[in-house]
Formats: sequence, C-alpha cells, structure tokens
Amino acid sequence: MKYCKRCKATAANHWLFCTKCGYYIGDDLGETETEYECDKCGIKFFGGVFCPSCGSNVTDGDNFLFGENAIDHKDLKAGMQVSIGSYPFRYYDEKLPIEWIILAREPGKALLISKYAVEGRRYHEASGCIWEHSEMREWLNTRFADDAFTNEEYAHIATTVQNDGINPPCEDKVFLLSESEFFKYISSSPLGSRIESLGGCRPTEYAQRNGARRGGMGTCQWWLRKNCKNEYDGKCIDRVNKIKPYTQTTIKSGVRPVIWVKLDN
Repeated sequence: MKYCKRCKATAANHWLFCTKCGYYIGDDLGETETEYECDKCGIKFFGGVFCPSCGSNVTDGDNFLFGENAIDHKDLKAGMQVSIGSYPFRYYDEKLPIEWIILAREPGKALLISKYAVEGRRYHEASGCIWEHSEMREWLNTRFADDAFTNEEYAHIATTVQNDGINPPCEDKVFLLSESEFFKYISSSPLGSRIESLGGCRPTEYAQRNGARRGGMGTCQWWLRKNCKNEYDGKCIDRVNKIKPYTQTTIKSGVRPVIWVKLDN
C-alpha cells in the first residue's frame, strides 16, 4: 500500500493518485509502464489517467464514435472504450468527452455505459416513485441529454423500451441499468472481471462535488433503475460492486447513464 502525504489515505499500489484527495502518490507498479504527455501542461509521466501536475484527464477521449476522426464501427466490440458527447469532468474546467464502455454489440447498434459516474443526484424526492415519473428519468432524458449531446450525436441514440422490472414500459433515450441487466452485462459477464472500471465505478471530480461520494478505494455507489414502493426502496451498486437494496431515494449517489447507439453498417 501507498500512503498519501497530503491526507494520509492509503491507495493500492497500481493507483497513481490518492483515492481521497487526488494527490500524486507515485508511478504505476504494473508489469508495463506507459509514458504519457499531458496536452494541457506538457509534462511527461508514467501510467495513470490523470496528469500529476494539472490533473487533466490524459488517457481518455480517443475512439470517437462519430465526427471527423470517428473510429471504424466494424472494429467495435464489447469491452472497448469509446467517446460520444461531453460533460464537465473537473469541477472548474470546460466539458470533456464522455467516456463509455461497450457492454454489448449487436447488428447496427451498441449498448454503452459511462465509464465514470458523471453526476451525483438523488433518485427521487417523494416517498415512492415508479421509473416513469422519477426525477432521475426526467433529468437523464432532458437536462443531461440536452447538455451532453449535440443534435447530430443525439440523432444516433436509439429510443429503447424499458420493461424490465417496471410497469408501465417506458420509451427512453437515456436510462439506467436494471438489476437483471447489471447481472447480465457486468456482474455475471467476463467484462465485469476484466475491466476494472466496471468492477468498481469512480466518480468524476464534478460528480463527487455534486454528491457521488468516494470511499476508501476511490469508488462510489451508483443507481439502478427500478420502481420504488417507498423512500427506502431504491437500489444501488455499492462501492465494491455489490447490489445495495433499500437505498433511500432522496440521498445523492453516482449516476452512470446508459444508451443504445445506432451504428453505421
């Protein structure tokens, strides 16, 4: 274990930054070391996602799905990391590309979940809510979608009928995983053990400031989609990737948007 000189928190050896305050701890001790150069401040360093000098996200942002430098859609497969849309990453910076992990690839479309928790929000304020009338669904499909995607990007997002564990079925562009979808695509899937960010979700600095609190391993809990009978019937994935039932819907937790994206043949 390594110890942060700033806040004294511990971090696993393969982490370069303190999981609590973000302070640079040391080089990656993995078998291979990759040297990165920060586009913002120009310094070079080994491993990691964040620049140890200015904190910029330096390894994400490649593999754009659409636009001038779009990746060839024939090369896309489950487990790959891609970019579509943009959203605040650090609390005081401009928006950066949203990173997504492909959960499933089907003919003409792909299922994506955000790599990080992009926001910290409550599920609903009232004592009980169905998905159709939840604050979370309204926010994802209006304010988040409007802020995150250009008109061209939004046109590539498929409308999907959500009917797993909820009634009535709902048509959504942006949604959350249900419990059974979490088991299918993450918990019981080889992707869940192979891709670290699926096994434990880290919030962006922006999401953390808005209520997606990090634990000792730097991960946060994040919401699942469900109909809630009362205020204590919400459901989250906890910081160690286990289902946490009976979560109070009025507290703030991480939000990982999910979308089906239409791809060119």
